[in-house]
Amino acid sequence: METKKIEIKNKLGLHASLCAKIVQIASKYSADMQLNTNDKTYDLKSILGLMSSAVCYGDNITISAEGKDASNAIKAVTEVIQK
Repeated sequence: METKKIEIKNKLGLHASLCAKIVQIASKYSADMQLNTNDKTYDLKSILGLMSSAVCYGDNITISAEGKDASNAIKAVTEVIQK
């Protein structure tokens, strides 16, 4: 399993359109992907799950992925989040 810690720098946090982009990118990979924050885990391929995470500006999250393309999946999702 690979992981990446990220601080949310978007003033709106993980808002609806950003969540949609994350899910779209994550769904292109076969790796199982999760977002961990505040001791809870959310499926990065589920728009409802991701939006229910209520991640705000300044929050620290951990993206994790497991599978043959985990490294590429984490890199792609991280790029979307940090834009």
